[in-house]
Amino acid sequence: MRQLYYIRRGKLEWRESPDYTIQNPDQAIVKSIVAGRCDLDYYIALGATPFQAPFAIGHESMGEVVEVGANVKRVKVGDRVVVPFHISCGHCHNCKRGIVAFCNSVPHGATYGIKDFGDFGGSVSDLLLIPYADSMLHIIPESVSSIAAVACSDNL
Repeated sequence: MRQLYYIRRGKLEWRESPDYTIQNPDQAIVKSIVAGRCDLDYYIALGATPFQAPFAIGHESMGEVVEVGANVKRVKVGDRVVVPFHISCGHCHNCKRGIVAFCNSVPHGATYGIKDFGDFGGSVSDLLLIPYADSMLHIIPESVSSIAAVACSDNL
């Protein structure tokens, strides 16, 4: 699969990476359909952040579920979903309180598109690995366009 990497100030490049595979029964794989550009992505590309290159960029995305682990019950293959940028388990104390940015099950600040907080890949990729599919993925109603839905990923 292809992933867009931040290499250094002003330099991005496409890199080939192995396709993700399900390693845990709570995971899902999502084919990226639309990736949005956040203001933070702009500053990353300018080299105006302290984040250490290289890493796959992007944290606003929506896509289609292409594979699910055995424990995943809420989403299924073929669902159009929004992928929130924060990685969160949905079961720890903070997640149950709705403070998913401070999930106790992953490194503090864990997110797509910034390797400093855990290497979860970036949304400007062919595929995304979703570690906690049932708690992270949000199904998009058919009446909502993919373009409109992607904007929700940075707000969920």
